[in-house]
Amino acid sequence: MVGPSTSKLISYQQFTAGHALSFTSQPYLKELFERTCNPSIPLTIVVGAGVSMNAGLRSWEELVSEMIGMVGSDKFQKIVHGDKANLMRKVEMVLQLINGRRRQAMPEKLIREALYQNDMATLVPGELALSIAKLASLRRADVRLITTNFDTLLEEALRCYVDDQEVTSFALDEVEEWSAAAENGQFGVMHVHGIVPPTGQAKGPFVLSESEFFQHGAKVRRIIADSLESSCAIFVGLSMSDPNLIGPLYDLTAKKTAMRFALTVPEAAPGAQNERESTEYALEVAKFMEAKFRLSTVLLKSYSQLHQVLADLSLAILEPNRYLRTPSDDPSSLVYGARLRRALDQCYSTVGCAKRDRVPDGRRAATLNDRLYRALHADQGPVGVISRIASDSYSYDFRRSTEKLSLFLWLRSRGQRGRRARYALSLIGMSAYSHREEWSLRSEIEIMRATKMTASQAVFYGAPLAVDLERQVGSPIWRGLVALPIVLDSTSCDLRVSQSPADLLTVGAITLNSTHRVAPEVPSGPGLSILALFDDEQMKMVLASIRYAADAVLTPDS
Repeated sequence: MVGPSTSKLISYQQFTAGHALSFTSQPYLKELFERTCNPSIPLTIVVGAGVSMNAGLRSWEELVSEMIGMVGSDKFQKIVHGDKANLMRKVEMVLQLINGRRRQAMPEKLIREALYQNDMATLVPGELALSIAKLASLRRADVRLITTNFDTLLEEALRCYVDDQEVTSFALDEVEEWSAAAENGQFGVMHVHGIVPPTGQAKGPFVLSESEFFQHGAKVRRIIADSLESSCAIFVGLSMSDPNLIGPLYDLTAKKTAMRFALTVPEAAPGAQNERESTEYALEVAKFMEAKFRLSTVLLKSYSQLHQVLADLSLAILEPNRYLRTPSDDPSSLVYGARLRRALDQCYSTVGCAKRDRVPDGRRAATLNDRLYRALHADQGPVGVISRIASDSYSYDFRRSTEKLSLFLWLRSRGQRGRRARYALSLIGMSAYSHREEWSLRSEIEIMRATKMTASQAVFYGAPLAVDLERQVGSPIWRGLVALPIVLDSTSCDLRVSQSPADLLTVGAITLNSTHRVAPEVPSGPGLSILALFDDEQMKMVLASIRYAADAVLTPDS
């Protein structure tokens, strides 16, 4: 067993005050990269609900809650919601109550109704699914993919990198076919709990309730154990409390060389008073999993960092020498920290900052203000795109409306004068007005789960967000905003996987602020932004226009 003196877990001090994506601070991270890049070691990737949630689907708890709503009796819904039993037992009772009224409702129909929104005919993979698929496509001949999810997001993501006919979904009764597909270089995704796509044929058996867990659990554990025994395993988006996962890990503890890694972002622990307590608890859990199950936990500060690790694994496979064996102070190094420093230096220089400057001031602040204003109003920028959608789809003249917009640019904080950089964002400039003196723009926010700043939340979750703001004293003008992370590509390496860049870096966030409400619970009433009326496809165009604005501002003048 692993003792305190031999633990390779990151310490609390290193995690909170240092760099989580550091081979020095987090030795398990280095082991993960070395073993994933070793072509002689097979790779197994086990995917859970966190990957589906990254694409906008419901969590396991939300899925069960939706199923409770199908019971049909307010009395029984209230009772089941209040029941302290585990979720699988709750599902058992939900099925009992539903079947008593619907006469044997099909489980796949219930899952489909609970998991997907009514208008969801196709699945759009999130960044986590795409990064996993990219990594799998590079390991082609010796990768196994296992998921506890009902959806087929992973398959859709794989089709972005390999031919459609190379990707197949397999259910629990198709283990031999799944193994044969892997041996033939095909990409088979094993769904140990069943397959329920938004439309089309579902495939069981479905492991959803407690009795189904008892019925099929042994087979699920055997599949996972066989896949883990001689491979490097990566667990993504899993709580690691499922007995079907813990059982195989425990059975393999006698193996001297552990090659099982869990990528984890500390959750908000029930009962914790603050973020610190949640993090301390997550570290204690990781120590327990290390000692009892030989599971190597890589703790990360945000879901952006989780995506970054997966993306960087692909880059390291493509360029192992430059990533793993070139010193970080070498200009050709591709290790994450070196790439981030170079990219941030370039970004800060482009917006008018000298080497030690935190934000531009004086004339340089005014210049950045002008650049942001031009990007906002460009034909491909937010005002141009929103105006065309409003005119074409709603016969609405946006430019003559009372709604006003502004862009706010945030960059990852840099270390200053011997002070180590915090995991935070610095407000660099705005299009509505410029702060010409540096002291007037001192706004730095931590990137953390508990933050109330939407720019920080967008980086923490690694996804766009649209929120309405409460009126605040001293800042009454902005009522809503759309925020998204700024992800640069090919800053140090031009290699691609299919059409996707291998070199990706999250360097900050950009927000589009509105004087109107952009995400109201009820899309009506005074002060409503035209954005609140846009459908998903139209909002994708708006997000693309905001990305265009970020690129326009951060691309050096030729």
